[in-house]
Amino acid sequence: MRASSSHHSADQQSPNSFSEKQTAELYGQLDLQVLKVVSDSTFPILLAHSPEFQKNFIVKLYPYQDKKESKAFLNESRFSFLQHKHIIKILSQERSQRFLYNGKNIKVSYVLMELAPYTFKHIILHPDLISNEKLKRTYFVQLIEGLEYLHSHGVSHMDLKLDNLLVGEDGNLKITDFDLAYLKEDLLVLGKGTSNYRAPELMQKECRKPFQADIYSAGILLFVIKFGFLPYRENLLVENYDLQELMFEDPNAFWAAHIEIAESGKVEATSDFKDLFISMTRKDPKKRATIEEIKRNDWFKGPIYSNQELQTILSSVKLPKIE
Repeated sequence: MRASSSHHSADQQSPNSFSEKQTAELYGQLDLQVLKVVSDSTFPILLAHSPEFQKNFIVKLYPYQDKKESKAFLNESRFSFLQHKHIIKILSQERSQRFLYNGKNIKVSYVLMELAPYTFKHIILHPDLISNEKLKRTYFVQLIEGLEYLHSHGVSHMDLKLDNLLVGEDGNLKITDFDLAYLKEDLLVLGKGTSNYRAPELMQKECRKPFQADIYSAGILLFVIKFGFLPYRENLLVENYDLQELMFEDPNAFWAAHIEIAESGKVEATSDFKDLFISMTRKDPKKRATIEEIKRNDWFKGPIYSNQELQTILSSVKLPKIE
């Protein structure tokens, strides 16, 4: 894939030494060679290589719809200003480009992003890592750090879930996929969330507090990160239990039901952890924990790994990798 013709020599200084604006301009002029399709979905995701920088990137394609730019591209491209170690970085964007995909010459928009080669769920569900409480806490802390940054900049993700979390070579968690995100002062909430992760007000299409909807989804992720499975199934009884309703109305019964359903020991947790989870997933958005309250929880304040330790752990196990 050719983003545009390149005017930079291979011995030019690293783009990391440029300002953010200069870096975006530089990346926007790269010649890119597509290596493979990572995901063939509504918005295809490609792995591409820059011979100039000897570096791989991710390209997300947005096919034109009715000869117009995709609304998802127009929304996601607004968030290129985000710069945080736990947010996937958009390096450049192109509004109109001809592209040969699946044998067809189509018109697309695209965003060029940093490559985060690990899928987060492969890490937390890895047999050698699944019982590592310190690792789980480390990544949940990183998730909250990323979320705090987003909210401080007026951004609500609106679709936090396991599939939208990646991990970089540096071991850092990366929140990705902002095509349905909300920016403060937007008139409409575009995102409807994903079943089993979304706040009840999103399911009912009555979301008036997008930041609190993110807190709810992060609470569901806390449970999934800790135990490896969802706390409930939306609109579905599990062993005759409505686990979501129990979570809302009777937390003690919720935990007792999980103990009865699951194998012995699968839902063991401290009272601090349980308090944190329930505080984040309250039905009433106004009663959910704030980020400051989350950070004061004793489970949250427990020991975590350094970045160097994370890299050592990831290199010690065999993980699927985008490369």
